[in-house]
Amino acid sequence: MRTSFCLLVAVTFASCTSTSSHDIYEPIATSDAARTIDRQPSPAASRVTQQDVASATATQALQLNVGSRQLDNVWTPVDEAMAFGIAYSYEAPVLGYELGLQYTSEDDDSVVDLLGVSVPLSVQLDTMELYGGVRKTFFEGSAVRPYVGAGVTLIQADAEFDLGGIAADFDDRGFGGYVRAGLLVPVNDRFRIGLDARFVRGVEFDFDPAGGSDSLDGDFDQFGLVFEYLF
Repeated sequence: MRTSFCLLVAVTFASCTSTSSHDIYEPIATSDAARTIDRQPSPAASRVTQQDVASATATQALQLNVGSRQLDNVWTPVDEAMAFGIAYSYEAPVLGYELGLQYTSEDDDSVVDLLGVSVPLSVQLDTMELYGGVRKTFFEGSAVRPYVGAGVTLIQADAEFDLGGIAADFDDRGFGGYVRAGLLVPVNDRFRIGLDARFVRGVEFDFDPAGGSDSLDGDFDQFGLVFEYLF
């Protein structure tokens, strides 16, 4: 009887021990599995991270520029004019783009010799240019950042002439292409200043004074300063 009781106690103790061990270790295993699942990033989180990285490498900028424009000699005495412009640019890691406006206004009053007679001559030339194209900026993070660009341009020209009281005027539009290059120097995280050169080719204007017709070359070279705000 004593042997049976001891055997019964031993079996009961072993059963309790087995049950307790199972109850203790099972939650721990479940908790470890849950923590393993929590550590795995969701696909949506991965996509957001990639988009954030791509956005961080792109830059948008507003640019103000002031320069000197040199037209063909046929435009003398208004072949040299000050140009003022504003542009938007998007700089991407591979290739960006730009859109801009340029405005010039130049006038001159002089006296010309016409068959031995001095005749007053007044000339005024106004132009408005809309252009757009691709742009590539190099050496991100460096102290000096060169850039190049190319695209198409549309120029509206308005001219007025007055020769001894005889007035004539014309206006026309011309299409062409441009290339540009420049250097930018960061002032801080938001501002850059630099030098810019633009060369426009292929532009022609039809001039029709006094019933005739002539074609005037609208090509020009332009050199100036640029001021950029980054956002």
